[in-house]
Amino acid sequence: MGKRRLAAACSIAVAIFCTGNAHAADYYVDSNASGDSGSGSSLSPWRTLNKVNTVALKSNDRVFFRKGGVWEGTLQLRNGVTYGSYPSTSTAAAPLIRTSAYIGGLNWSLHSGNIYVADVAQILRAEKDIQGVEFPAEVSQLIYNGARLQRARYPNIGAGGGKGVFNRGQNRFLRVAEGTPVADDVDAHTLLLEAGAIPAAQGAGDILGAQVYVKNYPWYLTRYNVTEAASTTHISVKADPTWPGTKNYRLTPGNGYWLENKLWMLDKEGEWVFDHATKKLYVWLPAGASPVGKSLLASTRVHGIEGRDVASVSVKEGLHK
Repeated sequence: MGKRRLAAACSIAVAIFCTGNAHAADYYVDSNASGDSGSGSSLSPWRTLNKVNTVALKSNDRVFFRKGGVWEGTLQLRNGVTYGSYPSTSTAAAPLIRTSAYIGGLNWSLHSGNIYVADVAQILRAEKDIQGVEFPAEVSQLIYNGARLQRARYPNIGAGGGKGVFNRGQNRFLRVAEGTPVADDVDAHTLLLEAGAIPAAQGAGDILGAQVYVKNYPWYLTRYNVTEAASTTHISVKADPTWPGTKNYRLTPGNGYWLENKLWMLDKEGEWVFDHATKKLYVWLPAGASPVGKSLLASTRVHGIEGRDVASVSVKEGLHK
């Protein structure tokens, strides 16, 4: 399902087929089962993904998830194992594995204006992906009524007046200031901001801890963490270790960038901010709605489905039991 920034939910309406001999054993998983103490048969199914992930499945085994079921977590694929759904006669929705937790039931309070806040420490988890990259305990995206919300950024999307190499379409971006040192093959940089780039009401401390997305080349973008802020025009950044791909390209004066995830940037509906220090989540829902009881999900895991060094695995529709 990809990394957290892309993985709010993962449907396994599909089945994973493996070539080989006839299946060895069938196992069943039902999110409404009483627990994991059963045998895994259709009459005594398991309940959790953790059970499926920790059982010593063998090549040619098959695992079936009950239609209509929902699981939060990560399914770890095993070599030669086939995954599908059951029962074939059911018209219920395909099984759903999601990396996001329901947060409409948290203790929300009004922060200011239309912005609500809640402590989300209880749903956070630090994880490693299948390549060993460590991901911090954080909220990486919000899903409201099935649609992804925008993490607060500056400048806002759609503000017009694009600068730098981001000057197409309706998005607005700032511009790396002249004098920014051009250094290759390093993941930490000095980034100079043009005078007036940051609102006059904000100081250097309001930039510290933000994330900044910089266009290194016309074909490449890197996310950095702001590690120091000497002033509103002189900051130090380091490539986010969870950013996929190359992290040591140069910063080039004139190229575009934008900032994200500081509370002062939360200035319009449909936006949110996660404060790492306090473990609090701030959100301004469409129409200023309260999050209480709403269909609001927070993505806190790396993958919905992951596999490493698995062979002869393909994904197709139509496998039922």
